[in-house]
Amino acid sequence: MNDVIQTIKKTAGIQSVHDLHIWSITSGLNALSSHVVVNNKLTIAESEKILRKIEHDLEHKWIQHVTGAENQFPLSSKHLSLAR
Repeated sequence: MNDVIQTIKKTAGIQSVHDLHIWSITSGLNALSSHVVVNNKLTIAESEKILRKIEHDLEHKWIQHVTGAENQFPLSSKHLSLAR
């Protein structure tokens, strides 16, 4: 799990990672759910670009399912919800 956290944290724009959960849906199909914190000044397009980068990088870690973004705390920072 630490390897996955480090993969997410090394993505440009990521400030922190929390509430990370990884589970197997079925043999060979793994899922991930997490919140990542990014700068609240990012546009939606910039946030989505970060999510796509994380999705791509996690595919190399055998996590095949990550989708969705949600800005939970726009006043101080953006929390992107990953549910893959």
